[in-house]
Amino acid sequence: EQYASSVTGRERACWVYTPPGYDQGDERYPVLYLQHGGGENECGWVWQGKIHYILDNLIAEGKAKPMIVVMDNGNIEVFKNKPGESPTEARAKFGAQFPAILVNEIIPHIESNYRTLTDRENRAMAGLSWGGLLTFNTTLNNLDKFAYIGGFSGAGSIDLPNIDTTYNGAFKDRKAFNDKVHVFFLGIGSEERPERTKKLSDGLKAAGINNIYYESPGTAHEFLTWRRCLKEFVPLLFRK
Repeated sequence: EQYASSVTGRERACWVYTPPGYDQGDERYPVLYLQHGGGENECGWVWQGKIHYILDNLIAEGKAKPMIVVMDNGNIEVFKNKPGESPTEARAKFGAQFPAILVNEIIPHIESNYRTLTDRENRAMAGLSWGGLLTFNTTLNNLDKFAYIGGFSGAGSIDLPNIDTTYNGAFKDRKAFNDKVHVFFLGIGSEERPERTKKLSDGLKAAGINNIYYESPGTAHEFLTWRRCLKEFVPLLFRK
C-alpha cells in the first residue's frame, strides 16, 4: 500500500494484512499497527515474522478477533551518527519522525482506504525491539488514539522513578490509564536478560499500573521470541 508523506517529502509503502473474508463482505475491522526492529523494514513481520500464518490460524481457531494489521517502515533501518554527532544524540533521532508519520499520515490513509473501525477502542499498536520504543513513544503520547499497547523485547525504558511525569504524565492518573489501556503487554525472551522487562513490569504494577508480562522460554533477541509474543498478544485484543 503506497501513500505520500508530507513529513518525509516522499512516497512511502506499508504492508497490510486483511483477515479471511475481507474481500467478500462489507464488515469493518479493528486495526493493529505492528512495527519491526532496528535494521529491518516493513517486510520484517511478513518475511521473518510469518504474521499471516499466525493471524490466519488464531482467527480460524476462534482465538483472535478478525483484524487488519498494518506494518510500516519505522525509519530505523540503518543506525549511524553523523560527523560531530554523539551516538546518544543519534539514538534520540533514530526513528523520531515515525510517531508523527503514523498518527498524521498512516492512520488517516488506512482509515480512508480500508474498512476499519476508527475509534481508539479498535486501535492497537505493538513493536519489537526498537519498534517497541517507537510504540511507546507513539501510544503513550497519544492515549486518545490507542487502547492496546505491546512491547516485544522493547527498547528504551519508562522512567519508573519519575512515573508521574514521564511521557507527559501519561501514568499520573493511574485509574484513567488503566481504564483507557485495556492491554499493556510486555514480552521478552528468557535468554536475552529479561530482568529489565520484568523489573519494568513489576515496577509498573507496584505503582498501580496494570500490565501483562510474558517471557518466551528458551529464546533470545530473535523472531521466535517475537512470534510467540505476537501469538500471546493478538488474542487479547479488541475484547472490550
